[in-house]
Amino acid sequence: MGTRFSPKYGYGNGGGADDFIRESCVGWGNPELTFPGVSSCSTITLRDGAGNLSAVHLTKADSVITAARLLETARANLPGAITGILHVGGLNLEGSGWVSQPDFVWPQRAATIRRLLQVPNAATYYIDTGLHASDVRVVASAGGAFDVSMKPESHYPADYINGWNPYLSHRLV
Repeated sequence: MGTRFSPKYGYGNGGGADDFIRESCVGWGNPELTFPGVSSCSTITLRDGAGNLSAVHLTKADSVITAARLLETARANLPGAITGILHVGGLNLEGSGWVSQPDFVWPQRAATIRRLLQVPNAATYYIDTGLHASDVRVVASAGGAFDVSMKPESHYPADYINGWNPYLSHRLV
């Protein structure tokens, strides 16, 4: 991963064993983004026309302010205009933070995020994982969409090399 940002820890460069986007963080600068342990959380990946990616990994307890700030950081670190948005995670799970607000309940969340990012016509894709804890890997695919692979959550020691399976994302109409 190129760079990542956490409201708690600030900016950091990727590399080594910590080369993924943890909860309540944003990351960008790599053609492949990896999120560990997605279950009740949500990941939102932004893509520009050149295939650059920037993404956030939000817990259901994050505040609306935290979610908005991380999304803005993700948008600011995407070189081109947003052409696609991918939502992966427990999209229909209730929570106490941002996902409990009326504008952020799925599927209204997709329209709200397009409005916040000022990209009303960006193609929106999604995968609802429910409560299955999975590691998620996202790559920009040809044609403006996303290639998504998942595997059961790696615990300690983490294995981000083996066991990936492709998953089809759905396009939200």
